[in-house]
This record gives sequence, C-alpha cells and structure tokens, in this order.
Amino acid sequence: MSESIADINRLTLQLMVSTTKYKKYLAKQDPSLLEEIERRGRDLGKYKSRITGLSRDLIAYIGNDEEDRVAPADSTTELVEIMDRFVNVALAHVKTLDETKMDESGRDLEETQHTDEYDGESVKSAWGPTLHRYGYTPKKQT
Repeated sequence: MSESIADINRLTLQLMVSTTKYKKYLAKQDPSLLEEIERRGRDLGKYKSRITGLSRDLIAYIGNDEEDRVAPADSTTELVEIMDRFVNVALAHVKTLDETKMDESGRDLEETQHTDEYDGESVKSAWGPTLHRYGYTPKKQT
C-alpha cells in the first residue's frame, strides 16, 4: 500500500471511529504510535497550566507596543514568531466568524428581531443550531 493511502486510512480511522475502538486498533496494529499518543496526552495534562501561562504571556507581549515589550522569561524567538503567526490566524478566523453572523443588510443575526408570527419556540435543525437565529420564523398553527 502506498504511503499516501496509508495516511488517508489512518486519518479516516482517527476521525470516523470512536476513541476507544481507535485505541484498540492501534494496540494491535501500531503499539508505538499508541504509546506516543498516550505519552503526549500525559505531557499535556502535566504541563497544561504552564503552557497556558506562557501563551497568555506571549499574547500580552505581542499585544504591546514595540518599545514597551518585555519578552516572557521562558520564551524563545521561535515561540514568539509562532505565537505571532497563531494570533494573526486566530484573529482572522474570529473576524470571519463574526462576519458570517451578519445578514446582507449588516444586521447581526444573533440579535435579529422576529415577526409576530414567531411563537417563541426554537425550531431545531437536524444540522445543529436553531433556525430562528438565521431569520426563520415558523407560522403559528391555527
């Protein structure tokens, strides 16, 4: 099997199979990968608060004017550059999410007032959020 097909199969299993079944599969097929995944999970649990603190400090550093910047003590140039790129991508992502919540007239769909026909009940979509957020107003049954 070619390397790209194997990668696609691995990705499909990761995304489409429950975590428990995927771990059982890895235990049989690739125990070293399973150990690496479990080790990373343990490391993330152990260092989560330190990573979060460092991230907070780096974001504060990036947000300051150049002359007021004092780099966090336990950071490196590489971390600062990566965090700067991450912040730029995250900002673009959040702005895009905010823009998609606006309708064509510029009104925020989260705050759209509904017509008198709306009876106050949410109409659930099979795909996730309630439809009334997107301007759908069901007619009252008479």
